[in-house]
Amino acid sequence: MAIELAEGYPIEMHKMYEAWFLFGFWSHLATVAMMLVTVTLLKYWQTAGQVCGVISTLLCVINGHALVYLGALWRYSGPGKVAAGDLLERSEDTTTEEWAEQLKAAQ
Repeated sequence: MAIELAEGYPIEMHKMYEAWFLFGFWSHLATVAMMLVTVTLLKYWQTAGQVCGVISTLLCVINGHALVYLGALWRYSGPGKVAAGDLLERSEDTTTEEWAEQLKAAQ
């Protein structure tokens, strides 16, 4: 199944941001699950619980940094700037009403 893209836009940023959000959501749910396993292990087998706690903490920190880095990279890349409207420029001879109409049409 092919994805249809709007003319002039080689990357569909909505899909990228949606994948980014879903990755963050599911990875945080996995972190919560690992916390439950860690707490259970700490109760019955303290050494294994401590090791699991360190590993889950490291994974959580690395995941958080990856999410922030990828989100910023995609947002401030060329296609991200286009998707956010950062590259829209108002010409000097455009009235406020015309500019509002152009912004509305661009959405």
